Amino acid sequence: MSIFEIKTVRSGNFKEWLNCCGIELCLILIAVILLALLALGCIPLLTEWKCPFSALTGCPCFSCGMTRALTALLHGNLLEAFKFNPFSLLLVGLLFFRLYQRLSATMFKSYLDFRKPRLIWGGMAALALLYGLLRIVFR
Repeated sequence: MSIFEIKTVRSGNFKEWLNCCGIELCLILIAVILLALLALGCIPLLTEWKCPFSALTGCPCFSCGMTRALTALLHGNLLEAFKFNPFSLLLVGLLFFRLYQRLSATMFKSYLDFRKPRLIWGGMAALALLYGLLRIVFR
């Protein structure tokens, strides 16, 4: 049994395409551009930013270290990125998967999707929360 299925896009005009794919595609491309600028060091404020959860509680949240991890990933340091935050690898993988989905939906009118998307996305959210709790308990 496969966890993926092929879905067909039924967008007839520009407005339907924009609602289905265009807005998300634009947001993904903006995220990729921001990550590239971060890797080049063009956005110095993000590297000095402090996590509000960590500042208030003194405990790291599940996304602490994500900026440094994404910077390490963009420089090709997978092990260093995993040490900063293991979810950075998952986040970048999901970002490229969604980019592939939206480009495929735009160009070919069909795309690969999860068979049970709520179960997959809910499972990933549960893992992120569990990881955050473990970081707090074992800090």
